[in-house]
Amino acid sequence: MQCDVFISYRRDGGDMTAMYIYQALKERGYNVFYDLEVLRAGKFNEALLQAIDSCKDFVLILSPRALDRCVEEGDWVRQEIAEALKQKKNIVPVLLNGFRFPDTLPDDIDDVRFQNGLSATTEYFSESMDRLCSRYLSSQPVDQQDAPAKGTASAKGKTPAKEPEKARGKGPLIAGIVAGAAVVAAVILAVTGVFSGGGKPPAETLPVAETVTEAPTEVPTEVPTEVLTEVPTEAPTEVPTETPTEAPTEAPTEAPTEAPTEVPTEAPTVALSSLDLPMIRWFETGGIGADQIAHLTAFGGPWKREEIHRIEFTAREAGADAWDVSEAGDSSIMAWVETDGDRRTLYISAGGSAVRMPEIASGLFQSYTNLESLEWNGLVDFSRTIEAVDIFSFSSFESLDLSGMDFSSLRLADGMFQRCEKMKELNLMGIRMDHLTSTSLMFDGCVRLESLDLSGLDVSRVQDMSGMFFDCGSLESLDLRRFDTRRATLMNSMFDRCRRLSSLRLEGWDTSRVINMEFMFNGCEMLEDVDVSGFHTERVTNMNHMFTGCPILMSLDVSGFDTRNVTDMSGMFNGCLLLDSLDVSKWNTSSVTDMREMFRACTSILQLDVSSFDTSSVRSMESMFSNMDQLESLDVSHFNTAKVSNFSNMFNNCLRLKKLNVSGFDLSSAENMSGMFFDCPELRDIGTDPAAFGKGDTTDMFRNTPLEKQPESP
Repeated sequence: MQCDVFISYRRDGGDMTAMYIYQALKERGYNVFYDLEVLRAGKFNEALLQAIDSCKDFVLILSPRALDRCVEEGDWVRQEIAEALKQKKNIVPVLLNGFRFPDTLPDDIDDVRFQNGLSATTEYFSESMDRLCSRYLSSQPVDQQDAPAKGTASAKGKTPAKEPEKARGKGPLIAGIVAGAAVVAAVILAVTGVFSGGGKPPAETLPVAETVTEAPTEVPTEVPTEVLTEVPTEAPTEVPTETPTEAPTEAPTEAPTEAPTEVPTEAPTVALSSLDLPMIRWFETGGIGADQIAHLTAFGGPWKREEIHRIEFTAREAGADAWDVSEAGDSSIMAWVETDGDRRTLYISAGGSAVRMPEIASGLFQSYTNLESLEWNGLVDFSRTIEAVDIFSFSSFESLDLSGMDFSSLRLADGMFQRCEKMKELNLMGIRMDHLTSTSLMFDGCVRLESLDLSGLDVSRVQDMSGMFFDCGSLESLDLRRFDTRRATLMNSMFDRCRRLSSLRLEGWDTSRVINMEFMFNGCEMLEDVDVSGFHTERVTNMNHMFTGCPILMSLDVSGFDTRNVTDMSGMFNGCLLLDSLDVSKWNTSSVTDMREMFRACTSILQLDVSSFDTSSVRSMESMFSNMDQLESLDVSHFNTAKVSNFSNMFNNCLRLKKLNVSGFDLSSAENMSGMFFDCPELRDIGTDPAAFGKGDTTDMFRNTPLEKQPESP
């Protein structure tokens, strides 16, 4: 079995990805071995080992938990990896979303965790395959195997594909999208989330039903215009350096402004290598944090990231100890370090040309833990960068100037400035970001940042906004009325822990596709008012702790919330101390299973109308109304509590509550009623005999109430 590329995968989780990669490589003319399950029935076949021995490249699909079973000596995937390592094959891991390396691996395959891997995106699957072929595979297509080897003058820059058009826009995934709605639905179900942008925080995804129903209407009409017409002009990898102005000629004439053509006119651009970015990915997915990444090399050179204090792009000639950081490997971009006392400056020079940043620039400036400044000097081009996940995260500069930068191709900005804890100034004036699809944790942990001008951000395509401003503890105001949120699905923890945020403008937001709003405004301690009256919440499933810890929030109109699909309302208004009224009288709570601490510590509310509440699915009412010390009346007589197991502290510390009717409560599932009416000094009537009401743990159930049983006299 002679082959150039061997694809190894775990059947449960990696089979669909393996099939797509197989098809993509075959279309590009590679001799590929993909077993299609033919050899995986019965005893491990020696033919597999022979195929591995004959190949040059070993592509390893790492789906979630793919290596867990490798502790077994007879495991097929383990034997394949071991053979590839033994024969010193070019191993190219492809990391799928959710994969994590086990803490330990058998000795014969442990080295696999140190192999450079490929990061890819579903939206640009074909371009990801181009990168796989041009940057990672050592073999060539069959029709090019007699041609000069990669890296020679005649072969340099060629895309290993039979036809450029096929290589760019018509790979198997894109063809499936164009084919029709049925194929689109199947592809999305099988592949969505497969190729991870990396560094992204855990977040909910669209339910399967949601994805299937929306794909036919959105994908066939929108993806072909964004992927088939824009990608070839936004991410060409084979632009000759001597003719940089030819690339824009491929752009469709009807929309020339979408192609990032704003390359500096005074000089051509030269492509920067992706350097050790794959290694950063492997470090991250292995659970290694920012401190360990700081020990990685600075732009592939002899210096560690933590040893660099300043980075400057310059037109100067390279120093004597410079090293090549160009994508072409032709010394067109050089890097070197100069030392002044205990200060080290990393210089990067293309001899006066602008340095074109990689398409995948994730982690490029990440974890420079002693970095004081980044100086671009007009010599950096981000116009073709598609992914910038964690690009500046965990670095220590106090200010960053990105004004006027062209990020027009950028899709993924997840964690872009995450945990830049020393950054006080971020200049985004005039920045171009108009193709973003994800901004999750984009400014997370920028604790010293006091202001942000986001007028250059076009979020009309963004789906994931989760944690976008999480823990921006110094921001005092945000005016986001210009944000077009029509496609957003995730807003969980979006403003979580923005402790000093006193002015937040969200009027006009379209939230009709949002499914998660948990912790959205949690910990906004200085927020007095936020207008959410126009929020469409018909698809939201999670509102837990949505307004928790907003102690001076005085006005909140949630009367129009459609809560029919919400399952979790725990802690939703917990700690809204100054909120004196709350209209939830028309809420549909039939799907809610958790109401723990829902109104806890709403100390200014006198009356609360929960007459519409359907509690038939609720399992916990722990501390639901506790510490509502001004509450005078509450009608819960209609509550269906058949599934509730936890009633503990439900009415604890309702100091003015005099009467409750809980005679209709179904206690068949009750396990914990401890402190249920604790510290309700005015409560004299609960509509039933207190002695017959308790079940399970009733510790301190009526303590400090008139209903408390007094001990018998001796």
